[in-house]
Formats: sequence, C-alpha cells, structure tokens
Amino acid sequence: PDWVLKEMEKANGDKEEAVKRGTEIAIKTMHEAKKIVAGFQVSAPFNRVDVALEVIDALSD
Repeated sequence: PDWVLKEMEKANGDKEEAVKRGTEIAIKTMHEAKKIVAGFQVSAPFNRVDVALEVIDALSD
C-alpha cells in the first residue's frame, strides 16, 4: 500500500531506520488484523531475532 511505501521512504536508505519503521508497520498491521485472522507467522529479518521478538511482544499488549 502507498502508506507503507511512504513510511519506508522516510528511512532515507538508513538500514536501522528502515528496520525500525518496518517493525512499526508490522505491529500496526498485525494489531488491525488480529481480529480477523487465526494467527501470524513471524520470521527474523536478516537473522535479527530481537526484531521478531519485539513484534511478538507488541502483540501481547
């Protein structure tokens, strides 16, 4: 979606900023979708287990 592309463009090529924004997008999207799906499969991008755990932790709120 356009809003995702616009948000990711704000990272300006900074890898860590892109990971941060991507994580925020994932959390927002999953919060909205959890009412209508049975579950999620979460993977660790670039072997960054900490990022996957951050997403999982945010869903338990």
